[in-house]
Amino acid sequence: MSWVGSRVLWVLFRKIKNISIYIWVIDMKDFVVKGKFKAGCEWEKFTKQVVSQNEKNAEDKVYSLFGSKHGIKRMFVRIESIAEA
Repeated sequence: MSWVGSRVLWVLFRKIKNISIYIWVIDMKDFVVKGKFKAGCEWEKFTKQVVSQNEKNAEDKVYSLFGSKHGIKRMFVRIESIAEA
């Protein structure tokens, strides 16, 4: 597994009585997601760059971003392509 050019997420877990520390390393990749979203009566094109573990999680992240920032439901977002950057 190559660590060069990839983002790494470190998660630390600590047991209270045992002072043991577990470290999980998750390889994160950059994805470029292209598609359209409905803005009023028209469909507008978009390109988003997100960091995720895989394509499915990148797709869900884009839906989540549009929902939280613009209040757009998933049915009004059409993803056309997902490519690793």
